[in-house]
Amino acid sequence: MLPPGEERQREQRARADDEPSRPHRRRGCVDVGELLRGAGGAPEHRGRQEQDHAARRSFRHARTSNRTLAAALHVSPSTSSERVRGLRETGVIRGYHADVALDALGRHVQALTAVTIRPPTRENIEGFRNWAGGLPELLGVFVVAGGSDFLLHVAVPDTDALYAFVIDRLTERPEVADVNTSVVYEHIRRPVLEPLDELSER
Repeated sequence: MLPPGEERQREQRARADDEPSRPHRRRGCVDVGELLRGAGGAPEHRGRQEQDHAARRSFRHARTSNRTLAAALHVSPSTSSERVRGLRETGVIRGYHADVALDALGRHVQALTAVTIRPPTRENIEGFRNWAGGLPELLGVFVVAGGSDFLLHVAVPDTDALYAFVIDRLTERPEVADVNTSVVYEHIRRPVLEPLDELSER
């Protein structure tokens, strides 16, 4: 009969031999897909997928604490911090921004303005893009294909200011051939983007 201490050591070695081997991961290496994608196939990865869903629900704004994110992932705070740092280093997370209420800034009217440039030369397109990007009314500039060349997202105090923006700013540009403006009634943004490959699983 073996002494109690040696018997416990033998039992621990036997349990270790029965466990499946796991690939070694170098400390500090982060699998970006583990945070943003569920593995979606192997049963052993379904728990990870549920963690990722929980993480996306929790990480809705930049002020989410690391402790909150770690709790959603069911991992330690140090592991959660490593994952987020890995996402920043690989460019998945490019920055953190404040969500500003436009009404509080006196910008009560939003609009989408389609602009057609003629002739649509590279010089005209790039020149208008650079000029429009510096306008204070602009929230965003989209260079698009189709009937128009640009789609401008603007926010102004009222419809009079919107009219002045179109007439006094846009139509005075010699390369602007046509302008079509639509007032925005409501703007809905998704705070969390889910991987597209998960759509097939629903």
